[in-house]
Amino acid sequence: MAKVEIDFKAPAKACVCVICKEEFTSKTKLFKHLEIHGYEGPNTKPERVVVLVGWLAEYCKDCDEWTTDMANTSAGKEFILDKVESAVYGALYALENNIESVAEIPTSIQIERPKGSSRASSVVQRSAVLLGVEASCHGLCDTFCLNAKRYAGGDQEWTEKMNALLPTSVRLLQRYTLSAEMLPNEFHAEVSCTQYRYEYMLPLRLLMPLSSV
Repeated sequence: MAKVEIDFKAPAKACVCVICKEEFTSKTKLFKHLEIHGYEGPNTKPERVVVLVGWLAEYCKDCDEWTTDMANTSAGKEFILDKVESAVYGALYALENNIESVAEIPTSIQIERPKGSSRASSVVQRSAVLLGVEASCHGLCDTFCLNAKRYAGGDQEWTEKMNALLPTSVRLLQRYTLSAEMLPNEFHAEVSCTQYRYEYMLPLRLLMPLSSV
């Protein structure tokens, strides 16, 4: 397994790859070298991922406003998005620490939002009231950006593993891994995105003549 070693005999204290013995002036350059040559392991630099998280509107079924302002709507003593966020980060902790279920996480462990994480909460704040009362449109979604340990199984398998750890009312719909070129340290999901995609769900009778339905 590749390790990061500091060669104190070298004037610049270079980082040395124990696989090929090549020297690098920083750990960042060594990490990139390992990635290029296909090495993946728990000691490599975490990768930046964007996940689309969906949840059922039953989380706010006792709320008069339904989906008009999800960020400020409460379910019991918790805000809706905080409850969804806790589920996602709990599942992430379990997956990265080889724990079979979130319930088995020791009570001494306090699950908090990982450093550098963000979410585009303004997206769900603009949701329409009618989505909350339409039986066929009972879910909402938000975009999360977070740091995650590298997973050799790929985005799809990682998503399936996470969904197996999440409550049935919360699902990861998609995961995108950001490349190194797209990874500025100041990236924030809510302010750094430059494009939006809108999807509208309408009854067929509004789009087609009654005779065609």
